[in-house]
Amino acid sequence: MAGWPTAGTPRTATEGGDESHMSGDILRLDEITDASVGGKAYGLSRLAAMGLAVPPAFVIRDARAGSRPDDLDQHLRRIGDEVAVRSSAEGEDGAEASFAGQYDTVLGVSGIAALNAAIDHCVASAGADRARRYRQDQLGADSTTMNVVVQRMVDARVAGVVFTADPVSARRRTAAERRADRCHRAAGTGGG
Repeated sequence: MAGWPTAGTPRTATEGGDESHMSGDILRLDEITDASVGGKAYGLSRLAAMGLAVPPAFVIRDARAGSRPDDLDQHLRRIGDEVAVRSSAEGEDGAEASFAGQYDTVLGVSGIAALNAAIDHCVASAGADRARRYRQDQLGADSTTMNVVVQRMVDARVAGVVFTADPVSARRRTAAERRADRCHRAAGTGGG
């Protein structure tokens, strides 16, 4: 995408040996190649790759309080001044645990000073007692790598949640398959 600041060659968290060089890397959604940036950022990148209308965003990999990539303001200008700052920690949106509501999101952030404060707030939420307890209970981990998604705010008229699997059984069935099962049961012809 022309006009974007470049972040270099995409890397996974396990490439390159010493991971200290990755602190604060910024990746655009089209540069994300795996879930090392957390489930939220990876999911957004996959939706964008499918051609869906995903508001412009970037992810700060391994975000740390008080430490910023040099080109943060350039990336902010590219996506727009009013943004949402969202956690995308490793393991946050996994098969075993969702972490919904455990880490903080800051909405309506405008300007570089407010963005810096919102990033620090998101990073700090990983250390909150409730998040630490949940992470320990669900993943057996004491800490996590906090990646932060910065995404253009949209003026939504409606919002919702789409489940791609039954949240209780984890079965992945289409609405048509469920409807056919109901019809078969109602008609007494078996099904599902």
